[in-house]
Amino acid sequence: MKPKFSLGLLAGLLLLGGCLPSLNAVFTDENLVFDASVVGLWTQPGGTATWDFTARNATSYLLVFTDNDGRSARFVGHLANVQGVQFLDLAPEKVETGASPFFDVHLVPLHTIYLVRQTTPTLELAAMDYAWLEKFLGDHPDAIEHASFNGRIFLTAPTEDVQTFVIEHKEAFNANFYLERASAHVN
Repeated sequence: MKPKFSLGLLAGLLLLGGCLPSLNAVFTDENLVFDASVVGLWTQPGGTATWDFTARNATSYLLVFTDNDGRSARFVGHLANVQGVQFLDLAPEKVETGASPFFDVHLVPLHTIYLVRQTTPTLELAAMDYAWLEKFLGDHPDAIEHASFNGRIFLTAPTEDVQTFVIEHKEAFNANFYLERASAHVN
């Protein structure tokens, strides 16, 4: 059975450390890398949330993220090497709402972008400092195309501009968190 998509679950994932939401991906086909060490079940220390990565194809992953309340959602993940810096790009897998196609066309999946610090033995990621992003874009509104929705900023710039922005401001990815390989007893 396919997990139901939850807007609350997506909001929880977006708020995790203030990840960088973008209308466009951080990668092009030329940037994609595949690291088999990412595949597997990962847990967040101190919680019950899990990140279950499986190989989707030669350049992408399927991530089933389950939050601390047991709610799950599916994401397509890509690792990208942008000028020697590795990023994880997540976007919701196509959602089957059961609603009309007219409704479905109104759903726009956002990419969330994390800096990858390492993939073994722990998966260490860093989200962008969201307070820094708000202040920076407030002070430099023309730095990159962006918009806001419900008080949250997201990038609207094309991929090439997103890449330039994350490289120029990689130090702002300082909300570090890590995932550990799940023990055999974790379901």
